Amino acid sequence: MDHLLNDAPPEDASDEVIVKNEAPTVVSPSSSAASLGLHMLSVSAAAPALGARPAAPPRLPPISLLTAAAAALQPMQCQPLYTQAPPQPQLRPVIAQPLPIPAASPPASNAALPADDMLCRYRNKKCGYPRAIKRNGERHNLCERHRAKANQNQRKLESKRRTQKRMKQRAHSLTADRIVKAKKAASSAETEIKFTLYGGAIA
Repeated sequence: MDHLLNDAPPEDASDEVIVKNEAPTVVSPSSSAASLGLHMLSVSAAAPALGARPAAPPRLPPISLLTAAAAALQPMQCQPLYTQAPPQPQLRPVIAQPLPIPAASPPASNAALPADDMLCRYRNKKCGYPRAIKRNGERHNLCERHRAKANQNQRKLESKRRTQKRMKQRAHSLTADRIVKAKKAASSAETEIKFTLYGGAIA
């Protein structure tokens, strides 16, 4: 401890060092506020090390100079972060044809299908709703709305076909009845003619 005190230069020498260090920064017109703040901060930190026992705590530079110094240091500290290239996500190529669907695992196959293949395949216009799921777990070609609409149209078509079939059967039966009646009428007229010709004797 004694040799540290003996080796330390007198306080006047430290003041001279501080004044000498401050002189070029104040005199040079090209020095900025940031470099001045950094210099004053380093001088105030070095002052207690040079003096044996400082009479008062070291005086810090004004806050504006410290702010300018911090703003000058910030781009240099952040520069290595910007130089590194950000990791680019690896995009898988879009599959043009859907993969064959195995019957064993339908949910896994649905997850592997592309996004466009999951949408409704309504033929009249493009639909953005997802395809309906059947009872066996596979995807239907249409969404719930278009599937209900298709079922309704199918029921109407089947009803129309049944009505047309009934009308054809009725027309056919009416035609058959007319033919039978015509045959009966013709046979009765023929018997009447024969009856009159042969004098009442039925031939």
